[in-house]
Amino acid sequence: MTAAAGLSGQSRYWLIKQLAVWLSLVVVFSQSFALWQLLVTTMGRTAAEVVPIGISVALALGIAIFVLRGRHEISWGWAGIAIAVFVAGLLSTDSDFPAKRAHLPEYFLLTTVVFLGFRFQLEQGAAILTAVVLGMMLGGIDELIQGAMPTRTFGLPDLLTNSLGALSAGFMIRAMNREARILHEARSLIIPMMSVGFGFGLLLLAVNAHKGLGFPIWVYLPAVASLPMLLLANCWRTGQGNVPRSFQAMGTVSLIAILLVYGIDALDLDFH
Repeated sequence: MTAAAGLSGQSRYWLIKQLAVWLSLVVVFSQSFALWQLLVTTMGRTAAEVVPIGISVALALGIAIFVLRGRHEISWGWAGIAIAVFVAGLLSTDSDFPAKRAHLPEYFLLTTVVFLGFRFQLEQGAAILTAVVLGMMLGGIDELIQGAMPTRTFGLPDLLTNSLGALSAGFMIRAMNREARILHEARSLIIPMMSVGFGFGLLLLAVNAHKGLGFPIWVYLPAVASLPMLLLANCWRTGQGNVPRSFQAMGTVSLIAILLVYGIDALDLDFH
């Protein structure tokens, strides 16, 4: 086996392993409503409503202990932005559905896990940006799964909450990596990410507009059209470090979303 073939095999194994972890977390998150119902049944609604806030406080304490015990230097400006985004996410949730507040710490943790998967593959700034974008995209996968479930719904407000959780994690990770230079280290990622974000975002907006109506073929086109941009970017960066791995991950998540939407339509599931 040649060195190039071995590296290619390693890359595929790495991607499969990382996606298995990330998507497993998304599937677990999509079942959080059942857990919420269990909490309400056992604790009562009033006590259960405190649980998401308690999880958020525990997360904050965990970060504080990590920083103090490890004597990490932290950028308090970035940390303040992270806290503000996180609190804005908590306040943006529907007060009639307090369980949705749990999405903030869930996607904060998911984005952190994605970052940990990339931190030895990319420069720190590129790893942070990749983690945030993939965290948001996996939030979209979560919503697509929920839309096909009898007891759940697809919702853009929930997608916003997921995205704020991912974004707050990105700011906090940046605060704890003071040497990271996102715009400098991730400059080769920005245009491909914008392309994927545009196609993926239009896919989610289109399925939201066609809930219960079936999906016309044009719904898929923006997401499908964005994939060649990743392929070109991947070819251009081949041999120049490990940046293509972020492109592979984004392209794979986009493809999963397209297949999910197609599967929902082909199986004639009630998407709501």
